[in-house]
Amino acid sequence: MHRVPVGQRVGKTVLPQVVADRHLAAKCIAAAFDHELVQIVGIRLDQDRHVKPRQLYRIGHALFVTKVGETDEDAVDLVGVAAKEVGAALGIAPGFDAAQLRRGVVEHNAVDIEIGKERADIIARLGAVGARPGAFNTVRYSEKLLQASGMTVTTLDLSEVLGWVTRLPEEDGAVAKKLADIKAYADYGSVPPPSLVKMAKLGVVIERWMDENDLVASAIQCWTSLQRNFGVNVCTLMSIMSERLMPSACEVDITGVVSMYAQQLASGRPSALVDWNNNYGDDPNKCVFFHCGNWAKSFIPDAAIKTAPILGTTLGEENTYGAMAGRTPSGPVTFARVSTDDVNGAIRTYVGEGRFTDDKLDTFGTRAVVEVPALQKLMKYICKNGFEHHVSMNGSLTAPVLAEAFSTYFGWDVYTHEG
Repeated sequence: MHRVPVGQRVGKTVLPQVVADRHLAAKCIAAAFDHELVQIVGIRLDQDRHVKPRQLYRIGHALFVTKVGETDEDAVDLVGVAAKEVGAALGIAPGFDAAQLRRGVVEHNAVDIEIGKERADIIARLGAVGARPGAFNTVRYSEKLLQASGMTVTTLDLSEVLGWVTRLPEEDGAVAKKLADIKAYADYGSVPPPSLVKMAKLGVVIERWMDENDLVASAIQCWTSLQRNFGVNVCTLMSIMSERLMPSACEVDITGVVSMYAQQLASGRPSALVDWNNNYGDDPNKCVFFHCGNWAKSFIPDAAIKTAPILGTTLGEENTYGAMAGRTPSGPVTFARVSTDDVNGAIRTYVGEGRFTDDKLDTFGTRAVVEVPALQKLMKYICKNGFEHHVSMNGSLTAPVLAEAFSTYFGWDVYTHEG
């Protein structure tokens, strides 16, 4: 198998043929690096709710190359095609019934999954680094339910990571290259040089592991072990990977990174994992999106590498260098969440759209003010149905694509939020 380093990957094509759908003519495109496609037409919805094609510079797994018409009928088809792309890359080949690909066996209130013979292979390979932080019960998930939908999780103990980092010489050429990469990515002026070197060594180890295991996305134990035992935050490294369309979620939130990856496939743009944080003033339809800082810099034009003050209050702020800081400007946003329901042997999701605003927000970390129609209705749904405090966001309007992909090609339960 031909390998491309993580930072340079275009994405492993799993569907070598080009698929035509209904009224859309298809054309083949030359493949490079064995079965990897280097050029592709992506599908997105613009702010006026029209479906438009655009060039993608990089993709996840397989997408479809089509000649796009300009009629309304073609536009309807394009949503379906884009949904197929998401389904194919995440794990379900278009045309298959997801229910035929898995069989849930519920025994003694536990769920077991047997993969049907129709399941040809695992398509989306995800990496989990470290253990879930003890307090984050909401991000628990079922590997078996994900595997039934074509996604598998490769795990790595954090002690292995720290051991490899310790044995990696600072003089290693890969460390110097990663250090230059970090310095070119964002303003690092306030970060002590030793902390930058630690981040570079950690980045080399994580990326080598992901490349060796052919992983498309990761979820990492971002605190508190790294700060206590190594003295830096991993946020900048996660931000770099997400920016380069290798999404990375914090707090070992695997279903969170599944949400990020799906949104990335639907839009061709980086996604980020956020907290549904505070209300914004007295406006019932506005809230704050926040994380102490792992968002891709596409969301934060003023990106800078800083510390994590919240963690610093108990761990020492000098041990938290590596958190990103920046404010997201106004623009469109789609939010989405995938969650495994172990008790009922099902995967449940919700999707919706809103907009980033330029309302005043004086705080630290990566942050944004978001306006969502009927936000209180959405909050009640999330709480009553036991969804996680994390949600994935993407700077696009692609909720219809995600909803169709999740429901039609995976058979997942989908709540589409509308105002």
